Amino acid sequence: MGPSAVVLEQPGKWTIGILVNNLWSVAGHSNLPDVNQFLIQYFINYNLKKGWYLTWQPTLTANWQATNGGRWIVPMGGGVGRIMRLGFQPVNIGLQFYANAVHPPGASPGVCGCKSYSCTQRSRRSDARDPVAKNADTGSRFLC
Repeated sequence: MGPSAVVLEQPGKWTIGILVNNLWSVAGHSNLPDVNQFLIQYFINYNLKKGWYLTWQPTLTANWQATNGGRWIVPMGGGVGRIMRLGFQPVNIGLQFYANAVHPPGASPGVCGCKSYSCTQRSRRSDARDPVAKNADTGSRFLC
C-alpha cells in the first residue's frame, strides 16, 4: 500500500508528465521480507505526422530495503511508435529500448520491448485538449 500521484500536460504536439509512487508492505506472512519500493516514471511523447510518435518513458525504481549497493535501477533510452488501423481496428504499436545506466549487481543491463494494443475509437471533438491521439490519415480520434 502507498501513495501515487500523476501530473500530465499536453502542449501542442507534446505529451509530458510524471508518475510517482511508493509501496510499503503492511501485512503478510512474517517469513516474507518487508517491501519499501519507490517508482518514478517520466513520460515524454512527441507526435509526428501520420500517427507516428517518439517516446521516452523510463521507469526508475529504488528498493529502499536493499543493502548491497543495488538500490536503484535507472534506465536511459526511448522508442518509436505509430497509431494506425489494421483493417477496421485502430491499434497502437511501438518499439522501445532502455539501457540501465544504474542497476543492482546481477540485474539486466537493459531492456527492449515491443507493444501492440487495440484502441477505442471516439467521436470527433473540437477540443484541442482532448487526451487522445489524432490520426492524421483519417481525422479520427482514438483512446489508446
